[in-house]
Formats: sequence, structure tokens, C-alpha cells
Amino acid sequence: MNKLISYNWPGNIRQLQNSIRRAILITTSDTLLPEHFDLHDLNGNDLRMIESLEVGLSELEMAMRRGEVLPLSEVEGIFIQRALNATNGNISVAAEKLGIGRSTLYRKMQELGIKTEDYQGA
Repeated sequence: MNKLISYNWPGNIRQLQNSIRRAILITTSDTLLPEHFDLHDLNGNDLRMIESLEVGLSELEMAMRRGEVLPLSEVEGIFIQRALNATNGNISVAAEKLGIGRSTLYRKMQELGIKTEDYQGA
């Protein structure tokens, strides 16, 4: 809690909301711990990337609740972005987590317009 209170929050309430959502997504326990929050000063591009991922996940969740089917490429894009975000852009680890080969991940990223440099060092 102290880490959250003392953080500068350059992205204001939206960044706080997204940080909490991200922590919930990556934890496997019922308790959020400081290591679940990656709180470093983010620039505008970082904030937009995280926002985009959160919006995609929210849209996917709402569509599933309504019983809708989204295009496979849209769903793949959301999960590829999530894997890249969780692995700080490490293609090998992201591909392993997604259960696909590196070359397949590269091809899908190219098809979807996802760039590796957007996730490196994130």
C-alpha cells in the first residue's frame, strides 16, 4: 500500500486503474504484492500501450459475457500484447508462454502490426 501511495502517478487515475488491473491479471494468488506492480516513470508511449492493452482485454471480457465472438486476429493481438508486456518484450519467453514457436510469434506480430521495440524495456 505504501508503494502505491508514495508513487508519483504521472498518468493520474487512469494509470492507477491500469496498474491495478495489470497486477490482478499477472498474479496467481488472492493477494496483490508489491512485485505485482511495475511502477516506474512511464512516458506517453508507455501509457498509451498499456491503455491499449487494457482496453483490448476489457472489450474481450465484455464480448465474452454477451456471448459474442470476436475475430480471431483481434483476440490473438490482445494475447500477444499481454504476453509481450508480461515478458518485457522477450520474444522467446512470450512465444513459450503462448505455446507457439518464435517464428510463428514473429509472423503473427508482423501480420497484426505489433512491434517488438514497443515492449523492450517496458
